[in-house]
Amino acid sequence: MNKTRKHFVWFAIILSVFLVIFGAISLVNHYLFRTYALDLGMFNQAIRNAALFQKPTFTLSPTGQEMPFLATHFSPIIFLFTPLYYIFGNYTLLIVQIVAVLFGGVGAYFYSKNRMGNDMIIPIIVLIHFFSIWGIYSALT
Repeated sequence: MNKTRKHFVWFAIILSVFLVIFGAISLVNHYLFRTYALDLGMFNQAIRNAALFQKPTFTLSPTGQEMPFLATHFSPIIFLFTPLYYIFGNYTLLIVQIVAVLFGGVGAYFYSKNRMGNDMIIPIIVLIHFFSIWGIYSALT
């Protein structure tokens, strides 16, 4: 096996391992009703309503009244995620978050690979370090 192929195999293994870890943290917590983020609930309600072709609203305001989502949390990107709602349901935002973190790690890997030239071990170390940052785990829980 040549050096580049072996390096790619390690890259794929590390990416797969952290995909499983991130999924185990985020998706299992959500399945067991241990996600406490108020914004996650707001965004989920807004994406659900937008997917059903209703105005994006949420009922998680302090008063309990229905509030317009785009007036309080202006994020038109939810309309890009609405097709994913039909596939993943209320797990959509968690899956988008996991994929975004993985793409961030891939970007750090390729950036370090570009900067290091022929050195093959440093980009792998950068990838592992990126995925080991405590802020990622804090965001996923």
